[in-house]
Amino acid sequence: MGKRKKFAMHDNGSRGFTLTETSIVLGVLAIVLGAVWLVAGTVWNNYKMYRLQHQIVTVVKNIRDFYGASGRSLPGGGAATDMTTTASTNGLLPSDMAGSGGVFRHAFGGGFSLWANAPAAGNVQLRLGNLARNDCIKILMGFPVLAPEVAVRQIGTQANSISINLANIADPSGVGVALPLTTTTANNWCNIAGNTNEVRIAFRIRN
Repeated sequence: MGKRKKFAMHDNGSRGFTLTETSIVLGVLAIVLGAVWLVAGTVWNNYKMYRLQHQIVTVVKNIRDFYGASGRSLPGGGAATDMTTTASTNGLLPSDMAGSGGVFRHAFGGGFSLWANAPAAGNVQLRLGNLARNDCIKILMGFPVLAPEVAVRQIGTQANSISINLANIADPSGVGVALPLTTTTANNWCNIAGNTNEVRIAFRIRN
C-alpha cells in the first residue's frame, strides 16, 4: 500500500464573522445608507424648488418687461387665453422649460402653461400641473408669494385659491389665511391622489 499523505491544518488566527456580528454590520450599513438617501433626497428637493423659483421669477420678469413696460396688450382681448406658445415664440420662457413635442415643463417635471387674463383681465396665471401631493404642498408652502418682484395677485390650486393684497401684510389673503400657507391648508388644497394636482399662481403685468 502506498503511503498516505498527511495534511496539517494551520490556524493563522483568522475566522469568519459570527451571525451576530454580521447582523450588526448589516444594521449599521442600513442606517448609514438610509441617512445618505435621506440627505440626497432633501438636497434634490431643495434644488427643484430653487430651480422652480428661478423659472417663475424669470417668466414674471420677462412677461412684465415685454407687456407691462412696453404697453403691449395681452393676447385674448381680455378673455382667458392660453399664451404659452406665444410666450415661448417671443423668448419669454427659460430654455430649460421647453420639452419635446411642444410641451413645456416646470422644474418638478410636470406640464407648464401660461394663461393671459386669468383669473381677471390684465393678469397672467402660471399653471404648474402633474404634481404629486407632496410636491404640491412643497410649492404652496415654499414659494415666496410676498416677494415684490413676483407681484403675485393670487395663489392656489385648481380647486382652491386666495387673492393676495400686498398692501395688507397682516392679512394679505383678506380671508384669514396666513401666508406662507400652513401645512394644514396646503394639505387640504393638494388633496388629489396621484400626480394630478395643479398649482396656479397669478401675477400682475403692471403695478
